[in-house]
Amino acid sequence: MSFIECLTHTKGTWAGKPFKLLDWQEQIIRDLFGVVKPNGYRQFNTAYIEIPKKMGKSELAAAIINASYGGDFSTLPAFLSSRFGMDKISGIHDVALSAWALAGLTGNQITAAVLNATGSYNLVFLIVAALYGVALIISYTMVKPQK
Repeated sequence: MSFIECLTHTKGTWAGKPFKLLDWQEQIIRDLFGVVKPNGYRQFNTAYIEIPKKMGKSELAAAIINASYGGDFSTLPAFLSSRFGMDKISGIHDVALSAWALAGLTGNQITAAVLNATGSYNLVFLIVAALYGVALIISYTMVKPQK
């Protein structure tokens, strides 16, 4: 929660001011990320939350995404080695981390530019969906199945 409260709002009356979690927002985060089953896994891995317009749901979602960014760093090497073998992991990991770095350097600027131009996150989500589609196509055409 302390990371989220280090973030600042990006638009409107609150632009530039710290993102302070409201009680209901903090409770959602505690419920989703803080409740752990006896086996060590989180109690919840999916949530459906209804929040009225102009109540801070976009900001909360963006804050949770920012706080979660980077979690795959711990699983990527194991996935790559099991999928491609230890002899190829170095080169593939290099490309994956370079792509990740490029996304980290450009993603926020692209989002800010689109948000300033349109006033909405809708186009940002469409751009991200299109980029995921391109990545999926590349994955299916470039990655050969193991034999």
